[in-house]
Amino acid sequence: QQQQQQQQKQRVVVNPKLSHAVAARLGVKSLRSELLSTNASGLNEHLGLKMSSEAFGQRENLTQRLKNILLLYAEGPGTLFEFVQNADDAGASKVVFLLDLKSHGQKALIASKMRHAQGPALCVYNDSMFTPRDLIAISRIGQGSKLTNMGKTGRFGLGFNSCYHFTDIPSFVSGTSLVIFDPHLDYLPGANASDPGLLVKFGENRPDIRRAFPHQFEPYLLFGCDLKSDFKGTMFRFPLRSSEMAAKSNIKSIECTPASILDLFRTFEEPARMCLLFLRHVVRLEVKVRLETGQIVDLFDVCLEDATQRKRGVWHRVARQIGVGGVSKREFFQKMGVMEAKKLPGGAQELNVKTTIYNSEYPNPEGESHDEKDGKETGKAAAATEKSKGTAVTLDVDSIDDNMKQQQRPWKTIQEKFLMYEMIGGGSARDMAV
Repeated sequence: QQQQQQQQKQRVVVNPKLSHAVAARLGVKSLRSELLSTNASGLNEHLGLKMSSEAFGQRENLTQRLKNILLLYAEGPGTLFEFVQNADDAGASKVVFLLDLKSHGQKALIASKMRHAQGPALCVYNDSMFTPRDLIAISRIGQGSKLTNMGKTGRFGLGFNSCYHFTDIPSFVSGTSLVIFDPHLDYLPGANASDPGLLVKFGENRPDIRRAFPHQFEPYLLFGCDLKSDFKGTMFRFPLRSSEMAAKSNIKSIECTPASILDLFRTFEEPARMCLLFLRHVVRLEVKVRLETGQIVDLFDVCLEDATQRKRGVWHRVARQIGVGGVSKREFFQKMGVMEAKKLPGGAQELNVKTTIYNSEYPNPEGESHDEKDGKETGKAAAATEKSKGTAVTLDVDSIDDNMKQQQRPWKTIQEKFLMYEMIGGGSARDMAV
């Protein structure tokens, strides 16, 4: 006891404005870790136990848990739909998928191993912001609120973790928060089983994180984010798992290349049109590539030509009549159960979906252009090599560079009309649901 009291007197607490990353580099120990390490002995003394006790509890290996989750979410367009659903739950109107081929600096980093985050990455942007509850939900695997909230389709449930098909160190920035996950406890300084990640706050009256680690945070300067002011949106960044990372990954031992992401974009192009029909808020999807030169090239986008059509859907009528934004399933069924059948929301509406394809030949692993796909004359293509960590990946990019010079004039436009009929059933169907 005297030894513990002496240790407490000798303990010096640093200024709370000092970030966890900087404190760790200076050799400052975590107070939480120190208190946890003395938990068992303190419990013995408090309870007056003659027998010895030690910290104990149920545990689960985080990387094994994530590996098992990936078995539930096969690779393919569905992994992109997960992020569209999350954005839709947050009330976003636009979602952008961007393959970032630009290489970023590797000197001014928070840790040397974080160089693995500086190469090619898949970025996903939407124009909604994280709430404090979202920050908590995304840190709890499979414990999101979507199961009890009728207003949520997939807000940070298990589906978010499908990002580990691409990466071992996912991150995101929203509002004044930048978060990096490190389930392997290998890349971030100070990452441990209790805190397998890092949350960095930025904004007014806070230190300039870009000045402290300019190379580390350079990749997040996209979609209007400057890491100095409140970012009115959310951007996820998934550094692609390199061959070096895959060799030691306990989540997935398969490399994720830029070519595989481009192939994923191609398979997403057609179902993206159908995706918009069943969402509540999102009216526009965009797919882009940022070249090594920094140029951002549009591949294709899909949108509702009349954004107000979304507000005329059954879901919004239900929200106005019943109010489902923060209603639990139980409350929803109770309200629906007492409503007259003839007053249950339902009806038909016409949705006009427009797809714009900007390049007859955008980069893809098979070298097949849209021209080839349609049986037309193959356009001009050339190879450019993107090098990252000693691995060369061949990409056809000359044709999209040509389109950049032409201010990205659309190569093809597809306009489709869909007649949607939606309704909430009454009678025996409703009785069974309630």
